[in-house]
Amino acid sequence: MSTAVLNRSDRRRPEAAKAAAVEDWSLVNQVHDDPAPLASLHRRAVVMAVIACAIENDDRVHASTLRPLLPEGVNDHLVGNVISHLAKAGILGETGRMLRSGDARNRNSRRRLPERIVLDWDRLKAQVA
Repeated sequence: MSTAVLNRSDRRRPEAAKAAAVEDWSLVNQVHDDPAPLASLHRRAVVMAVIACAIENDDRVHASTLRPLLPEGVNDHLVGNVISHLAKAGILGETGRMLRSGDARNRNSRRRLPERIVLDWDRLKAQVA
C-alpha cells in the first residue's frame, strides 16, 4: 500500500509513480504497537493522580480527592475504570469507608463510593514506568 497519491502525470509515467510511491509504515507501526494511544496517555495520567492522591492522603485514594489532581483534558470517566482495575489486580484495597462522590457536574454527586488504600506501592509505580 502506498502513501503517495497518483496524479494525472504519474498515470502517464509509471516510473515516476514508482519513485513517488515510497512506502512509509512508521505511523502504521506506531498505531499497531498502541491501538489507543490517547486512552493510554489518559490512563497513565489517572494512575499518576492516584499516586499523588495516595501520597497526600496517607495511602488512601477516593474519587473526590483524586479528581482535582487530574491534568486538564484528561477523560475523567476513566477514574472509576482505572481504580477498579487496580483494585482487581490487588494493588488497591478497600478501607470499608464510603464517601460521597463529590462530582457536582452530574446526578451522582451524593452517590457514595468506596475509599481505597494502596496495598502494593511497587506494583502501583510499575503501572506508569
